Amino acid sequence: MSNIITLKEEAKLEIYQYIDKHIRSLPKKQNGKFDEFSNGFLDNDVDALRHAYVSGVYTMVYNEETADKLGQLQELVMTKDEFLSQIKEGNYSGYSYKTVDGIEIPISKRDRYKFNNLG
Repeated sequence: MSNIITLKEEAKLEIYQYIDKHIRSLPKKQNGKFDEFSNGFLDNDVDALRHAYVSGVYTMVYNEETADKLGQLQELVMTKDEFLSQIKEGNYSGYSYKTVDGIEIPISKRDRYKFNNLG
């Protein structure tokens, strides 16, 4: 059985390469890797194709039920970089970020709830 994370990363790379070659050029970092956290990857056709393709790969490798559950889980889980990207795009108005020793850290904006504050 394949490692789910490795399989997902391989599938994402495959669909990004396809889009970049056949549909439109995708943003890349200086090292040539796709810059997934730049504009052009979220809440658009690239996002939809990525979800559909990864789900299809999961279905082929595992089964339809597992693919469905992994897709649902993906909607609940975000990496720190994904969260920072969403904050910067204004999708989480209750949060901002600060840079500490060159590292961007998400922080919640102060509110009246004591346990609702990240920084």
